[in-house]
Amino acid sequence: VTDHRVQLYRTPNGNIIKAKLPKHIRKAGLFSTRMMALTGYLKARGHMSYSTLQSFFNDIMDFNVAQSYLAKVCTKKLSPALQPAYAEVGQFIRNAPVVGTDETGHKNPAYKSAWTWCQQTSQAVFFHISNSRASQVLIDILGKNYSGVITCDYFSANKKFIKLSNALVQYCWAHLIRDIKFLLTLSNKTLERWAEKLLDILRKIFRLWKTRHSRYLGRYKKSISKLKKAFLQKVRRPPDHNEAVNIKNRFIDGIDKCYFLFLEQEGVSPTNNLSEQAIRFVVIDRRITQGTRSWDGMRWCERAWTVVATCARGKH
Repeated sequence: VTDHRVQLYRTPNGNIIKAKLPKHIRKAGLFSTRMMALTGYLKARGHMSYSTLQSFFNDIMDFNVAQSYLAKVCTKKLSPALQPAYAEVGQFIRNAPVVGTDETGHKNPAYKSAWTWCQQTSQAVFFHISNSRASQVLIDILGKNYSGVITCDYFSANKKFIKLSNALVQYCWAHLIRDIKFLLTLSNKTLERWAEKLLDILRKIFRLWKTRHSRYLGRYKKSISKLKKAFLQKVRRPPDHNEAVNIKNRFIDGIDKCYFLFLEQEGVSPTNNLSEQAIRFVVIDRRITQGTRSWDGMRWCERAWTVVATCARGKH
């Protein structure tokens, strides 16, 4: 702790005049650069609420500081400082050939509903908080002319974005497999046999795909094509049950290509698991800190989360 003191002077008529601190000291504020960085790290990476932060400074550092000042450090000082890095990650995501996307709810009483959107690659993670869950958010983030590959779930906003943009899509198999496994719980023997057959073919497809680099290319393509054909034939002949028909509808009108893109393009994952893992950090933060209360708070969160997550991907 650096303690700055100013001299007090008494004028001839008895008035007390206080000297001013140098301009650069006044401008720096109560916290030094390193202390502000520590505050931001504990808030963004450590999932601390402002009340917990206040207790940390009081209990550990024996320093009594107001919650309002801690909020000011994050939203008024650190947030603008992180904006250039945040914009750089956003530009990187827009130019990436393959992007995973997902979204989750965000708590902010200033809005009826808010959502945290996550776009990620193997090198960067980008978060954006919006009061909308519509496809326009994806257009704003990635651009209507985005022509890479999107890995995502079968959510309506994702489907609409694919139609409006030049992007290709790989729908998440993990989500679909969970839907197929759900059929096994419905106590319907016909449904169970149909679902088991689908799962058996999928096991063979993924087992073969994972060993593709050690197989003869021509033989691999022939085997995978045979399994794909067998799956499509089976999934397009569902039992007379709404849940089964819903699964069947994902493999008609060309949508089936959106599930098997990973077999054709190297570097495309068959699942959206990495996006879900990235956004899990946000879900934990939301449950502990109870979200934000202002527009500035949302901007701070999205920028801080983006920087923390991207640095973790790059091992910086």
